[in-house]
Amino acid sequence: MDTNTWSLVLSLAGLVLGFVSAYGQIRSFTAKLFSFSADAAKRWAKRRSERIEVFASHPSALVAQVTSTGLSVVFVLLATVVLLSALKRYFPETPVVGKVVSFASGLLVGGKIGALSLLINSIKVRIFSSSRNDS
Repeated sequence: MDTNTWSLVLSLAGLVLGFVSAYGQIRSFTAKLFSFSADAAKRWAKRRSERIEVFASHPSALVAQVTSTGLSVVFVLLATVVLLSALKRYFPETPVVGKVVSFASGLLVGGKIGALSLLINSIKVRIFSSSRNDS
């Protein structure tokens, strides 16, 4: 066996031992994850509909939310550019780190814009459905 094979075997053994040592925490986490009851789902849906109702009835709150999301996206993008330029200047031999930073930044920005898009679409549906019910 060469060194690459031994490295792979030792890595897999470390992974298995890590799962064995964290079994209690993994078990409690999955128990909590799957104990998400129907009541909790109803409470979540009620909070979400109340939030949509607030944004639909108070346009200034929606503008504040859109502005907050836009500023946080700009901040993440600026921080990414600064971090990438610092990485390129001080650590030019590790381009993988820059790709990881770019990937993480893309996930953050995409998540924020996706959540905002979902919120705006939900408000739009609520406004148009209430206007049809009023007619």
